[in-house]
Amino acid sequence: MRSIIKYLNESVKRNNIKSPEDLLRLMKSIQYDNTTSDEDYRIKTPNQVLSTKKAICYDQVELEREYFNVMGLPFKTFFAYGGTTHTFLIFKRNNSFHWFENSFESYRGLIGPFKSYKQTINYIRKVFKKEGWKRWHVNEYKLFNYKNMTIDQFARKAIKNKSYVK
Repeated sequence: MRSIIKYLNESVKRNNIKSPEDLLRLMKSIQYDNTTSDEDYRIKTPNQVLSTKKAICYDQVELEREYFNVMGLPFKTFFAYGGTTHTFLIFKRNNSFHWFENSFESYRGLIGPFKSYKQTINYIRKVFKKEGWKRWHVNEYKLFNYKNMTIDQFARKAIKNKSYVK
């Protein structure tokens, strides 16, 4: 863990990342990784994402988590499921909330401002409904050891390690 933080601190300095806007510019260089099957895919570390420039949403949110920790902005990570899955991050800045999205390309960007986490999630619910998600749940999940996990293992852990958001 210490080496990841050291690497990210160096990366923040090297890439001049001082804000969510700076991070979004960096994240845009990361392509969605659809080169392997769900069964074979292993969740990547932030170092692996930065070196390969390929990641699924799970990987990307974990990289974003590390950068937001370094930037010192309050944030929460969320896991959405119901037919398909998606992870995303919401951060707070200047008393407003924003959806930070990179992997869902149709909505890539800093979306907001909103008045609360709940209002932001309600907006995201509308987006997902528009995209065809009929029924889905969203959980806040905390950092856990995802080293070498498959997509399915990560999903089960995120669901188990949750606070259900209504």
